[in-house]
Amino acid sequence: MCPSSRLPTLRARPGSRRIQPSEGEPILEKPPAATQRDTRRLHFDAVIFDHDNTLADATRVGEDLFQPAFDAVLGKVSAQNRADKPYMDKLTRAFAACWFTAFDAVAKSHDFTADMTDAGKKAFTEIQVKKESGYAPYRDAYLVPLIHAHMPCFLVTSGFQKLQESKIDVLGMRPWFDEFIVDRVDVAGASHGKKVVFADIVKRHGFKHERVLVVGDNPVSEIKAGNELGMHTVQVLRPRVEWSNDANAHIFTLAQLWPLIGLGDDAPEPAHK
Repeated sequence: MCPSSRLPTLRARPGSRRIQPSEGEPILEKPPAATQRDTRRLHFDAVIFDHDNTLADATRVGEDLFQPAFDAVLGKVSAQNRADKPYMDKLTRAFAACWFTAFDAVAKSHDFTADMTDAGKKAFTEIQVKKESGYAPYRDAYLVPLIHAHMPCFLVTSGFQKLQESKIDVLGMRPWFDEFIVDRVDVAGASHGKKVVFADIVKRHGFKHERVLVVGDNPVSEIKAGNELGMHTVQVLRPRVEWSNDANAHIFTLAQLWPLIGLGDDAPEPAHK
């Protein structure tokens, strides 16, 4: 559902060249001061951002970070299945999917046994990103606090509480958002799904669904949730992210959000190049 027929449609052909933003841009510790937000001319009243592969490359935490969880899962695989190459190939693909999709969803879609799932969850609950890991946001992430100066912004991510919070804290992103919410998968019954989380944000803040913009990479997570609630969805085509026709619009960089939101034709350049 598109809030306005005048909104720019930021699409690109599926086969077009994907632009990979460089990383390592200095992080803004605090968003620019805004004494009063004027949203009268904006196309939306709020933005909900995903984190992994939207604001930062999930793999930048280090390839070895998830290995304890993968080893725990592998430890519950039977000897018979370990000797089965097709089964092990499928398991390798499942581990690769963990960089883009929450572990519980991966476990379900790849037919993990209960023991494999439980072992993986237990290991993941203790994993955290360290400051010395070299973890960094995408270079264009500096635009998020600038957008926040004009309108409410929310960060909603799915995963393990310690892991997701450590990512945000290492990057210093908490001040960029009105709320940071983790849809937890590490506690039974704690995960409600992003649709429920999005609906709760709208209800508590009095937003209209069609005036909320959802920005993310995953078509079966935040894009699906936003669509089902009648929000406007934008897929960010980061490296290794596959184009999905489910999103209302597609962008290569966050700079393309600037005109989509109604903030002007061109996004501001970073303060330090």
